[in-house]
Amino acid sequence: MSDKIRTENAASDHSASDHSASGQALSPGQGASPGTASANGEYAEIATLLTRLAEAWNAGDATAYAALFTEDADYITFDGRLTQGRDAIESSHRWLFDGPLKGSTMAAPADTRFKRLADGAVLVISTGGTTLNGQLRTSTVSFTAVRTPQGWRFASFQNTRVSH
Repeated sequence: MSDKIRTENAASDHSASDHSASGQALSPGQGASPGTASANGEYAEIATLLTRLAEAWNAGDATAYAALFTEDADYITFDGRLTQGRDAIESSHRWLFDGPLKGSTMAAPADTRFKRLADGAVLVISTGGTTLNGQLRTSTVSFTAVRTPQGWRFASFQNTRVSH
């Protein structure tokens, strides 16, 4: 079973019972069922990680962006290229942020779905995209988030462009 959490900031008119531990709003009809309080807390932590990813992108900070991934992460771009490892993710994004994607912005992830795969491993599927030169490029992205001694990190990423 997957759960859905809105990753945008919760509106102040939601009742306290509609919020997870981090203040993120649960989508209508997706309230926590018995035993999911812990999962919803984890999902809120992962949603924060997604926000940090967008913030690092928008700052053009390849080091902060890559730090959100595990040392051995797999990163698949929209065109199918595989990058392996945090160092390679940092290097490729430094090149992108200094070159072809300089000044681009990443939209905060939305319509995020979480599916617990095992203790400490969660599949994350979200919509998002980047804007470059005023043109929005929408994507569906998936991550495998894993709990590490440093907190939640992404062990894998897959970007699929949405065609219009």
